[in-house]
Amino acid sequence: MTNMTLFLLVLISVESGGDNSAVGDSGRAVGCLQIWPAVVEDVNAHLGREAYQMDDRLSRGKSIEICRAYLDRYATAARLGHDPTWQDRALIWHYGPRGAWIADRHGYWRRWEEHRVVVDKHRRAGQ
Repeated sequence: MTNMTLFLLVLISVESGGDNSAVGDSGRAVGCLQIWPAVVEDVNAHLGREAYQMDDRLSRGKSIEICRAYLDRYATAARLGHDPTWQDRALIWHYGPRGAWIADRHGYWRRWEEHRVVVDKHRRAGQ
């Protein structure tokens, strides 16, 4: 398992508890990664084509692709001034493109770390 795969499994755990059909934030956040319409629109605009539809948020595979594309756009050394950390990526995912620079008012990184311990424990038990 790659570090990015582990990162995404933890992100899924934090966002939805692994529920591919989860709906939150008054219906705006959908799927295992709780993707908002604005994220799908942002990724499509960056790619220059309609690569993803709103229903793709219900697909774990497509949700992961959307998340990767979003983080590939915003969690870069050029933007951040340093190699992106897992914390940078998690906060950008949760708070948006400027997430790495704003105060973590929701304790998102702490929750991510707590879930990482659980996910890693289950992963190790399955090996």
